[in-house]
Amino acid sequence: MPIIKSDSFSGGSSGSSPSGGYRHKSPFLALILSFFIVGLGQVYNGQILKGIGYFITGVILALLGLVTLGLLFFLPLIWWIWNMYDAYHTAVRINGGY
Repeated sequence: MPIIKSDSFSGGSSGSSPSGGYRHKSPFLALILSFFIVGLGQVYNGQILKGIGYFITGVILALLGLVTLGLLFFLPLIWWIWNMYDAYHTAVRINGGY
């Protein structure tokens, strides 16, 4: 009886398709996902722990901005922009762009 390898339980985090190749990741979609929710573009790219870390850091920085009555408002803004940049360029790297 042949053994059939299945990636159905991997959650798709490995970035590989059932045919053994890599799935194409849309850099634009990764950027848009990160625009709406910090870390979601990283999750889309298969970097689940990184995405969760980005999200938690974003929440902490946003709360820090609130606690300081907006004095540190630029920290979550910088983090949000970096999050989008990272998601976009990671998708490009996954696709073999550079």
